[in-house]
Amino acid sequence: MATTLDAPGTTPLDEALHAVRHWQHDDTPLQLHPGDLGWNARTGPTTPVLRAWRRDGTLVALGMLDAPDLLRLALDPRALDDDHLAQQVLTDLDDADRGVLPAGTASLETPTGATIHDLALADGWDAGESWTPLRRDLSAPVEDPGLRVEIVDGTDVSVRTAVHRASFPGSTFTDEAWRVMAAGPAYAAARCLVGSTTTAPRSPRRRCGPQGPAGRGCWSRSACTTSTAGMDTAGRSASRARRCSAGSARPARSSAPRRPTPGRS
Repeated sequence: MATTLDAPGTTPLDEALHAVRHWQHDDTPLQLHPGDLGWNARTGPTTPVLRAWRRDGTLVALGMLDAPDLLRLALDPRALDDDHLAQQVLTDLDDADRGVLPAGTASLETPTGATIHDLALADGWDAGESWTPLRRDLSAPVEDPGLRVEIVDGTDVSVRTAVHRASFPGSTFTDEAWRVMAAGPAYAAARCLVGSTTTAPRSPRRRCGPQGPAGRGCWSRSACTTSTAGMDTAGRSASRARRCSAGSARPARSSAPRRPTPGRS
């Protein structure tokens, strides 16, 4: 079956969200998820940064440009070891005329263990730094963390955005950006949480949401106004003069999984 690439920026967001939501499973690698698409929406429409591959009209791979030279990729779990799909995606990545990535140095983040990561390295991409995904089994009751946890709504947005800006220097995340994000379709099943302690009221915050058919939850990076470090979850990466990391990969371009960058958080 032929693998086709959507014209860049034309993949419907609702379809993309449906696909990546149903590609999240406990027994498959953590990869690009609906929360990533929702977070991107804080700065404007997400559709222009989507890159999608299909078979018989059905999405089998979806990429999101997290930066002009950084593509984060999610795959249908049934295609993680699909050599043909992996090679086609790499071919499209290396041809700037296809519109997936610009010419020159770039990065690709792929699901850990996916065939595309190994093929990218064999094709000349440089290995990037691997992410360390963290999991928490919620089948049993969770001990009391000693925090008062509140769901952020329209009345306390300023607290949530202030904590974020204090935790990520250079962040431009504003109340209006939160409202834009929260109004988007990706946020429909997500929530922002703020935890309060006796020493630092409303200090840590996290964003979470069900990511799969069974309501698998995914916590986004956490932020706080105390000494607690921020946290992200992802896969690995790689680049080739490009870099590929697990969640990622790419040729004579280079790149590793990116941490929050000043001005982009």
